[in-house]
Amino acid sequence: MTGKREAKRRDKTERVLNAAQEIFSTQAFDDVTTAQLATRAGLTTGTFFRYATSKSELLIDTYSNVLEQCLADSRDLPLSTAKRNHILALVGPIITATERHSGNVTAFQREVLFGTGQGPNRERAIELVKDIERELTRIVGGDRQLAHALYATLYMAIVRVAVGTLASDRLLADVSAKVDYLLADSEE
Repeated sequence: MTGKREAKRRDKTERVLNAAQEIFSTQAFDDVTTAQLATRAGLTTGTFFRYATSKSELLIDTYSNVLEQCLADSRDLPLSTAKRNHILALVGPIITATERHSGNVTAFQREVLFGTGQGPNRERAIELVKDIERELTRIVGGDRQLAHALYATLYMAIVRVAVGTLASDRLLADVSAKVDYLLADSEE
């Protein structure tokens, strides 16, 4: 009996996570309701909360997957890859996610950095953010200040898209230009 219960639990958890990914890919975080997430997962709202602690945790899980993709893409590249190309490959999934739905990426950053919850997804996301910065440090040959500047540049570019001072279709070009500038400055 325990095996069947565990299989049902995994199935419902997977349905909740899939529903969150589907909905957050098309709708703004603030516009999504838990009832909507529950309905998409095929669950009642009460049952839904057995498998999801909060809407924020689901958003964090969804965009943590993007950060994991960033790291996987970077680690798949050969060590001989040019720094610029390596950095842009690392941040590519974040840029794509921001171009699709900048408000949700900004909400993800807000919930991870300033959220009050201490759920497992938030803790995982914090570690992934640290991993991104560590990966940048590795790419730039151990220069932690440069890695921090590169990460801060990406973060602020995402914020600029969210507040409307940078068009989402200009995000990649903007980040690319700033990466070029920072790398050129570091090589002088």
